[in-house]
Amino acid sequence: MLVSRFANPLLGYSYGVQKVARMASSIAHTVKVADHIEKTRAKALLGGGQKRIDTQHARGKLTARERIELLLDKDTFREYDMFAEHTCTDFNMQKQKFPCDSVVTGRGHINGRNVYVFSQDFTVF
Repeated sequence: MLVSRFANPLLGYSYGVQKVARMASSIAHTVKVADHIEKTRAKALLGGGQKRIDTQHARGKLTARERIELLLDKDTFREYDMFAEHTCTDFNMQKQKFPCDSVVTGRGHINGRNVYVFSQDFTVF
């Protein structure tokens, strides 16, 4: 027999507890996913890693994101597809995994005008 949850206060309470439990589980999952995304983002911003960034700097070169930041107006760059990864299997590339691709793409402004840019990230390959 179908009974409305409002017909019995105990049924209403039990429904509320279940709803709160589901909500808490959902919030915990959302926090876990957000944490994973932030960790992956931090790794992607390093490209091929700090050692390769230092090598670029030692050669007098900038990283892809540094070059883009110099080109665009301050704080206007919005990166697209930061989490794209290569799918190459030639030359044993399937063994080399990076949290990003070797091309940084996005949009920003130059002198207030909207532009789309890309830059090769030489720290990745």
